[in-house]
Amino acid sequence: MLSAVASIAERIRSSEARRAKLAGFLREVGPGISLLKPVAPAAGLTARIVAVDGGIGKKALQGFDFLLARAVAVCFTYSNGAATNVQHWPSRMPAAEAFSAEGSSEQEWNCTVSLIRQRLEAEAARKAVEHFSPDFVLMDGLLAPHPADRPAAAAREAPAADAARAGDGARAGGSAAGAEYQRALEAWAALHSTGTHIAGVVEDTRSTRFCEYVRDRVLSSVRHPAVAEAQELLSTSRDTALL
Repeated sequence: MLSAVASIAERIRSSEARRAKLAGFLREVGPGISLLKPVAPAAGLTARIVAVDGGIGKKALQGFDFLLARAVAVCFTYSNGAATNVQHWPSRMPAAEAFSAEGSSEQEWNCTVSLIRQRLEAEAARKAVEHFSPDFVLMDGLLAPHPADRPAAAAREAPAADAARAGDGARAGGSAAGAEYQRALEAWAALHSTGTHIAGVVEDTRSTRFCEYVRDRVLSSVRHPAVAEAQELLSTSRDTALL
């Protein structure tokens, strides 16, 4: 077993070394082509910045699926480049909300869980905007439901009343994902309507879009002996690993 682990570690080291070499190549890929944009630190920043994140805990039982979810917004106040105050909404440790579903497939339940988390985060962000009037809002991830969380057409058309919080004394039926999808869209729309500057922060992802763009759109116009090797490596790389 140790030999297998050593082999995997060596393969990882080799791949990272190749990506480091690739990164150096991309920095000087060719005249008139730049993938980098220098960003200077903001001197004397004076602003309010809200950051939002959520958490979930779920359990699948024989007859029901249960979920606890919550989201919190933190407002950082900066004055002349220094953080002078930190506030939380609704609180530092908000109580979790309880949800349940019955008769959902595993795929639909996972979709429902993701949409509930997104909705709670969007709602927390909107209420934080109303409470703190920030200059910027940082969200964890995308600024709209991910395409993978889009339920089937039949589920999207189901009435929202078919999916309810466990705390409301009702249980979500087979249309839970469709109802939560509509709620999530409404929550995101309400957040965007505030007019506040909103940015999605991705700290870890399996996305390969940037690598594909560099491989297909940038390197395709470059004439260099190392291009073929670079394109091959980009085909097996994720954005975060390269960036």
